[in-house]
Amino acid sequence: MLTDKINGLPDQICTGDSGNDWIDSSNPDNGWVDWWRLGSHNNCFLVLAKQSHNKGFPDEFCFPKSFIQSWINNNALGCNAGDDFFRPSPPTMYSRLSGFGMVCLSNFKNYQLCGSSTKNGRANFGPS
Repeated sequence: MLTDKINGLPDQICTGDSGNDWIDSSNPDNGWVDWWRLGSHNNCFLVLAKQSHNKGFPDEFCFPKSFIQSWINNNALGCNAGDDFFRPSPPTMYSRLSGFGMVCLSNFKNYQLCGSSTKNGRANFGPS
């Protein structure tokens, strides 16, 4: 399960920490968002995203483990909802140089949208 992996990580889960054993990630040269897939179980994917290093936010983003655990516990039932599941957290600020970050739960179809989609009424990290 997703929580099993999270429980074994430090209290701050930072995007710059390779010890988190990211499954995959994307840091496009011209994109507005960098994302990291931290875990998946069946058709439920856990992704962390932050404003892009290429758009003036060079620092890593650190998420409190308790926030990620809470997001999973409060939203994981949606993973069984069908083909179009996508549940992003509200954007949160860590520091001026890391920009905003968010946690997303989704199915395979939508996991690469974290931080770059207005799906389900969320703001993205791109230009307004």
